[in-house]
Amino acid sequence: MRLRPIAYALSVTAVLAGCSSPSISPIESTIPTPSGAVPSRSLAPATHKWSVADTKCPALAGDAAQQLKVSGEATVTRDDAVGDVSRVVECRWGPDDDSVTAVTAKVSVFGNQAGADAGWQTASTGLVEPEPLAEVGEEAFVSTPLDLRGVQIDVRTGNAYARVRVIPAKGATDGTDDLRVAAPKIAADVIDELVPA
Repeated sequence: MRLRPIAYALSVTAVLAGCSSPSISPIESTIPTPSGAVPSRSLAPATHKWSVADTKCPALAGDAAQQLKVSGEATVTRDDAVGDVSRVVECRWGPDDDSVTAVTAKVSVFGNQAGADAGWQTASTGLVEPEPLAEVGEEAFVSTPLDLRGVQIDVRTGNAYARVRVIPAKGATDGTDDLRVAAPKIAADVIDELVPA
């Protein structure tokens, strides 16, 4: 009796293995491949230490947020904490139906610098067409989001890093330059609200 499930599993495996013929060409995709232009690298020493427990979605009050009509309190879409080890909060300003410009942010804060550095190396290596951005945090990049909509800023500051996306209204055909100017300022607003440890 016990041999019957094993024989079945082996026959299914054999059939599936036969389906993976190397002569089949890959399917073309419009999804961009991360460029990997930011390889694992040494990082500058951190100059800040942020509180894990006090990490929360900030209110956006800067000029860039006001001009895009995304200022004010955020909707918290995720808040995961592991004691004083780490905390990840995800925030959204604007509706989630993309009827108007919206902003999302994912802020990750770690209790130790090694964890933050490892997370940053992983997050910043998979960016699509990253360009260094000198005006925000200790290290930052502006890139194209994987869904090709809007502008993405990834920024490291001390034991934290944030990914901020400015997403245009669905069907918007212009204004990418405006979003590209606003995104670093909004990212700076997000990290300015971190609380020192």
